Amino acid sequence: MNCCSGGVYPAAERQFGAAVAERNLRRYLKKRPDATTQLLLDGVADHLVAGDSLLDIGGGVGVIDFELLSKGAGVRAVLG
Repeated sequence: MNCCSGGVYPAAERQFGAAVAERNLRRYLKKRPDATTQLLLDGVADHLVAGDSLLDIGGGVGVIDFELLSKGAGVRAVLG
């Protein structure tokens, strides 16, 4: 079960549903992080030390995780 199951929360489905996640993942795989996410990544990367561990809560399709892992961070994802 997820936040959007059963059509009870149509606004949540538009924002967080499977179709949105699929579109976001396709966009990332084709174009890399969007401008806002890249700003966040640049700010974090300035302070990242190899082996640092980051906690990602509600990180969508994992763009931040993938990018920081490629820079040496260990990421703990919390799904839900």
